[in-house]
Amino acid sequence: MDEITILINKTKKYLTKYDYDNVLKLCDKILDIDSRSRFGLEFKAISLYRKNDYINSLKLYEKLNRLYYEDDEILYSLMRLNDELGNYKSAREYSKKLWKLHHTDSHCIKYKHLSFKLKDVNKLIERLTNKITSIETEDNLTCASIKRLIVLYEEKAVYEYVSGDYEKSLSDYLKVVDYHKSIRDSIECHKDKINRWYELLSDSIDKTDDSKETLDMLFNLDDTISIWVDKLETMNAFSQFAEPLVYSYVLLDKYPDNLELLQVTAMISRYSDTDYSRECYKRIIELDGKNKDAIMTLLDINKSYYLKDESLTLINSKLHINELKEELLLRKIELLESMTLYDEALEAYDEYLAIEKPDGLIHHKKTVFDKIRCMEQQATDYFIEGNLDEAYDILKKSIKHSIT
Repeated sequence: MDEITILINKTKKYLTKYDYDNVLKLCDKILDIDSRSRFGLEFKAISLYRKNDYINSLKLYEKLNRLYYEDDEILYSLMRLNDELGNYKSAREYSKKLWKLHHTDSHCIKYKHLSFKLKDVNKLIERLTNKITSIETEDNLTCASIKRLIVLYEEKAVYEYVSGDYEKSLSDYLKVVDYHKSIRDSIECHKDKINRWYELLSDSIDKTDDSKETLDMLFNLDDTISIWVDKLETMNAFSQFAEPLVYSYVLLDKYPDNLELLQVTAMISRYSDTDYSRECYKRIIELDGKNKDAIMTLLDINKSYYLKDESLTLINSKLHINELKEELLLRKIELLESMTLYDEALEAYDEYLAIEKPDGLIHHKKTVFDKIRCMEQQATDYFIEGNLDEAYDILKKSIKHSIT
């Protein structure tokens, strides 16, 4: 086995433990031998990112991009890092490359979000205009095509509002009102919720002749949050071509601490823009530290994206909440075992098993036998590594536990 392979195997063990300091040291040794090693460059970049050293992580990903051009993971990391650093123009360029490579909805929404951050939406307006024209020139408009026109005009109107072209935005919203009237009675699913928002739009238009005032009134959540929540929840049921997150960008820019808005945005973005969903859940937890749904959902998302270290930090920060403690300890045990941090896992077992139950231990989801299994796994790992004394000591302790 060559030296790099040995170093890579050692690095993988520290990656399992999310021990980024040791990963960095080993990656440096790998790169001393081979400065172009993808493993060394990539996991050094990842470790720096996880330690919030975005600038140095970015430099490594730029080098990786030169070596492995148009690699999905590298392009995505470059987009994400530039976004974190506020380099929205560069981030959008990388999102554009990803969108061109794959033409997926998730890459498209990333591009739209970054365009919104830049307040540079002309390309999006042009693209929507072409789509609208192609549909409106069809001979017979069906109910489905009218619904598609409505959501396309809405999206276009939002971009025009963002760019400060209030007259055009209002003009497009007037078309939305007219099209909606023509299909209002044919809406079946969520009819009342959907129609309430279009009534809000019509009322806003009727109250003033000033286009900016009209639009500002529409996007004012003071008395309309329930209508907007229903709107965001039902847009995709209204038309598969709807883009509800475009409204979230505008509304959260105005109301960044509105819990109801954050909750619905976190929910609807979970699968189309998971990074954004995680941001929303984190903000919800900052504003409402005991929000069980946000805490547990964020832990579920983190699990899907192997963000075990973040989950561990979140769990430890919330163990003081009595009504969440038992469930969080279960998650903590599973995390620590999967990270092969057995000493910490055994401590978590002790804390969990110490929780008193009205009918005794029978209702614990994990028992002392699970703890013994954890000890046996730790002993096995020690044995495989050649640490026979440590393995023997752990096995003796596990036998004592099984006897008592």
